Amino acid sequence: MIGLTWKNIDQAVDELCEYFDPSMFDAVYGIANGGIIPATLVANRLGIKDIHTIQKDTVIGNLEYSMKRYNTVLIIDDINDTGKTLSKFMHLNTYPYTVATLYQRDGTKWPNVLCGDNIPFSDWVRFPWETYDD
Repeated sequence: MIGLTWKNIDQAVDELCEYFDPSMFDAVYGIANGGIIPATLVANRLGIKDIHTIQKDTVIGNLEYSMKRYNTVLIIDDINDTGKTLSKFMHLNTYPYTVATLYQRDGTKWPNVLCGDNIPFSDWVRFPWETYDD
């Protein structure tokens, strides 16, 4: 198991935010549960006030409707692991949006997603906001 620290998270947020101009996005959506804290950290770093949560089982049509009120949206998750979670959000029929993660594993289904850092190993990753019961 790889235990990430808040310092690791802060560095990944810094790296990820280097891809973006603060004026690029009108809103940030965090994929629950792991993407909620990263979405908040990235939004705060970029000065974006509108932060929303996406449930993994959300109805895509409802999400697309919610996103239409913005010009551009950033969708954030904690890790691009197998790509299963991100698959649901990679082909939305809505206005421009970007999908990004704090970390990305080698061999993911979506290797071109923007990320703060790569994780080239298969060990389980524990984020500092997770409890040992997660």
